[in-house]
Amino acid sequence: MADLLVIGHVTRDLIGDGARLGGAATYVSMTTARLGMSVRVVTAAPATFMLMEPLQREPRVSIERQESRKVTTFSLDYSGALRKVRLVETAMPLTKPSEGAPFVYLAPVIGEVPFAAMQWFPGSTLVIGLQGWLRGVSGNGQILPSDPPPAESFSSATAVCFSEHDHPRAEELATELARHVPIVVVTRGSQGATLYDAGGSYRVPASPAKERDPTGAGDVFAGALTAGLWRGASPMDAAREAAYAAARAVEGPGLGNLR
Repeated sequence: MADLLVIGHVTRDLIGDGARLGGAATYVSMTTARLGMSVRVVTAAPATFMLMEPLQREPRVSIERQESRKVTTFSLDYSGALRKVRLVETAMPLTKPSEGAPFVYLAPVIGEVPFAAMQWFPGSTLVIGLQGWLRGVSGNGQILPSDPPPAESFSSATAVCFSEHDHPRAEELATELARHVPIVVVTRGSQGATLYDAGGSYRVPASPAKERDPTGAGDVFAGALTAGLWRGASPMDAAREAAYAAARAVEGPGLGNLR
């Protein structure tokens, strides 16, 4: 059995004239594997999706691929002040895998992981990347903010992570979630992150970095936070380690300088 089970779509990210492997499941899996965890990824993509090769090469990662004729594909535009994301196509929704793990990370990118997944493995430490449950889609595929289930629905989770850009009510959502979840983190890019718990909120400073590519940085943060909790670190110490990992990741494409 792996240390960590990650459930979510790998994606094809179209950036400029190129395509690269993306998705929270990809970044979380590669990050946690490089930080010492053995990881099993449950995803959906065609057998011919060759961009998965970097994930397949990770020595601590195994992949359980559920069949899909399509791969979830996003077009990413960084030309403005805020990133614009458009959904191009979607792989099949994910179903419950046969085996769990001591830690489970739910990594939806566009609602492909059902809300019921929070109850799939009741004996596991559950971490949720909320982004894909905060997304709706317009008629032309543009990603729009959407409200998640009620905060009390997340009471089985140990930690929930998302970006301040994922929802216009990010602060309010974080405060609501912290009444039911022990650890809630809102990432803020170069401004670091905020850790919320039932007692209040705490600033997590960003680590210095020479930013080249911010894609996936929030997912790297969440993956490193998960690895820290797995090692027994306190929430704040795990968040500080996560800020360092995210800083290394933005120093290049993919995981940048994270080793």
